[in-house]
Amino acid sequence: MTPAMQAIFELLVEYEGRINTHGLSIQQLMARLKELLSSEERYLGDLLLAKKLYHDTLIKLPYRQQVEIIFRHWNQLIEVSRIVYLRLKKSNSPGQVFISVIDSLSVFVAFCSHQQVALDTLNDLMTTHPDARALYANCSASIAARGMTLNTFLLMPLGRVTRYPLLIEKILKECDPDGSLYQDLDAALQLLRALVSEVNRAVTEKENTILLCWANSHVKCPPSLRIDFTSNTRLMPSSFKISKSTDVHLTLYKQPMLLSNLAVLPSSDETVLNVKHVIDLVVTTGSDTVCFRCVSGNACRLWTNQLDQAINLCTIMMSEQQQSQVVDASLGK
Repeated sequence: MTPAMQAIFELLVEYEGRINTHGLSIQQLMARLKELLSSEERYLGDLLLAKKLYHDTLIKLPYRQQVEIIFRHWNQLIEVSRIVYLRLKKSNSPGQVFISVIDSLSVFVAFCSHQQVALDTLNDLMTTHPDARALYANCSASIAARGMTLNTFLLMPLGRVTRYPLLIEKILKECDPDGSLYQDLDAALQLLRALVSEVNRAVTEKENTILLCWANSHVKCPPSLRIDFTSNTRLMPSSFKISKSTDVHLTLYKQPMLLSNLAVLPSSDETVLNVKHVIDLVVTTGSDTVCFRCVSGNACRLWTNQLDQAINLCTIMMSEQQQSQVVDASLGK
């Protein structure tokens, strides 16, 4: 048992009466925590094995560029996993560990969106270069590979990031809902679910891009059109900056959205922030909705919280102003 797990165990024993009231088991909780730590250790070991067995061997061939494409972001995955593993061993709050490294875990988005390119490059390398195929076969047949090919290793990061929320959810079920351990894990679970959604979206967008590239190469168009299916669909006009001292007059054709007339609406997409005009607390229908596409689920939640706070503050200030006017009127001011 690691020192961190020992600390968690002692904390749980202290509150054993309350835990038993909720029908929870300390032994089950410790088993879930051990599963999280041991699975991270195995995952890190597999990453290191793939680098040593396949990368360090194939990189010696005169196909360095292709090998680097296959293992792009691999070193970052190793570093992040090492950080997670070491912090899990030392910390008595797994939730805090994942909250602290959530930004670093974005490497999963970069790698998983590149995963299909890596697999295609590996297949092309094996098909076109017999010497690389022979060396790769030797690596796969070695005892160290444990019967796993490089394709299997390349799929592991996607499997790992999607498993994080499942492991945290298992631990949550064994925790005291009133404890600090539960609160940290619940916050980490929300962040990890948002991360998985971002990974899935990035993978889907990459797959769509690959399909568009395939269609672009198979659809016959006049050369003069120069159609690129993956290009931006909007033309950007010339841009400039203005300040208070700039002698430029601008006409706004869009009515400003005042905080006193705004409402933030829920969205099925974690990266979309929906805002609507409201009149007397009734949301209007039609074309008044403004959708903001955020760079990530975390950014969307940040924008939503800040906008909600601004709207609430505006409501409080307007209410205080109205009360002040009523008082002034009653006093004849």
